[in-house]
Amino acid sequence: MLLRNPTSIQHNGRTLWYHGNRELLDERLHAVLCSKACPGDKIIEAIDLAQRWRAENCAVISGFHTAVEKECLRIFLRGPQLIVICPARGIDPFQLPSDWQTEYQRGELLIVSPFYFLFRRHPEETAEIRNKLVIDLATSVTVIHASPGGLLNQLVSARVDRVGGNPNTLVK
Repeated sequence: MLLRNPTSIQHNGRTLWYHGNRELLDERLHAVLCSKACPGDKIIEAIDLAQRWRAENCAVISGFHTAVEKECLRIFLRGPQLIVICPARGIDPFQLPSDWQTEYQRGELLIVSPFYFLFRRHPEETAEIRNKLVIDLATSVTVIHASPGGLLNQLVSARVDRVGGNPNTLVK
């Protein structure tokens, strides 16, 4: 399904573009983020977390770009929870993958982006902007793995504090 002409909203002084159920932004969103390179034991932790959140019906948000985040999304799509996806690119046009269509049509999925059109930008720049958006929209943030010195590590270190001794769970 090809989506065109996203709707705009204002959020914290900036314009965001979306397709889907805008009301999902009013939910308590649990973010999951992970660097591209991820140790095997952290991948297992991510799968366990995704299965637990699916069973608990937690509303989730992420860019769902890295391999670990994509695997979490596959698990979430089999559950009842609400899903907010933040691509690091424009969403006009946006080709909705077939395995997202049921949730989208039921109003359980929202695609939101700070970018309207597809355009060329440095991928690290758009990923950083997208990850900032995910953190801003989330109630809590879980970082499966942030590569030391990487962009994700720098971003979460600057924007959140660790919660209750869990090195992976962060809150704004």
